[in-house]
Amino acid sequence: MRYLYTMMLLFAISLSSYAQEKEVGVLVGMTAFQGDVVESNFDASQLNIGFGAFYRYYTSPKFSFRFGVTAGTFTGDDANNPSLSSRGFSFESMIVDATAIAEWNILGINIYGDQAYDQNRFSPYLLGGIGVAMYDPTVTTTETPLFAGDLEHEYPGFTMVVPLGLGVKYATDRITIGIEGAIRAGLTDFLDGVSWSGNSDNNDWYGFYGINAAYRIGATSSKSSSAPKEVEQFEGSEVIE
Repeated sequence: MRYLYTMMLLFAISLSSYAQEKEVGVLVGMTAFQGDVVESNFDASQLNIGFGAFYRYYTSPKFSFRFGVTAGTFTGDDANNPSLSSRGFSFESMIVDATAIAEWNILGINIYGDQAYDQNRFSPYLLGGIGVAMYDPTVTTTETPLFAGDLEHEYPGFTMVVPLGLGVKYATDRITIGIEGAIRAGLTDFLDGVSWSGNSDNNDWYGFYGINAAYRIGATSSKSSSAPKEVEQFEGSEVIE
C-alpha cells in the first residue's frame, strides 16, 4: 500500500508540470455499502461519515484528472433486512482507498477565474478511474456461525476498485465547489467479511456521496492574455515602413 501511494504521488508531481491549472481539495459526505450483509442498493439506516483529500489538474476546461485518498466507516446489520434477520450477521469496517480518476466536464468548467471568455462557471461531470482499497471488517454473529472460508480469510485485505460516478461543479475565481456521488465497484466479496456464508457469486461495492471544495493553485490565463498589446507612439518618434 505504501509503495502505491508513493508511485501515485510521483506520477501526479510529474504530470503537474504540464497542467494548465491545478487544485488541491477536500471532500466530506456519507458512505453507503452493498454486499452480503446489506443487500439493498441503498439502505439509509447504514449511512456513515466519509472524508478525503485530492489533487486535481486540468488538461483543458473539459478534462481534468485527480489523485485522491478517501476513508470512511461502513456498517451493515441483518436486523435491518427482514429477509436476513434470522441469520444474525452484522459488520463494521474502515475502508481506505487511493484512486486515480478522470473527469469529463461536459460543458467545460471555468478554470481561468474572472478573465474567462468562453467557459462556464457551472458544469455537470462524469468520472471514472481505478484504485486500490484496504479493508478490515469485524463481523459479529448471533444466530448463524460463519463458514470456514470466511473465518480463515486474512485481514486487513487489499483489492482493486473501479470508481464510477457523476457530479456538478461550480467555479469561482479560485475555488471550485462540487456535489458528487460515486460508487467503488470492488473486485472482492470480502469487504464486509462475509462471502461463503452469504452470496459468494457477487462482489461487494461501496460509495461516497457528498461535497468537495478545491483551491486553485495554477496560473490563470485568458483570451485577453494572448491578444496583441497596443504599441504606444511617442511624440517625436518616426515610423519606418
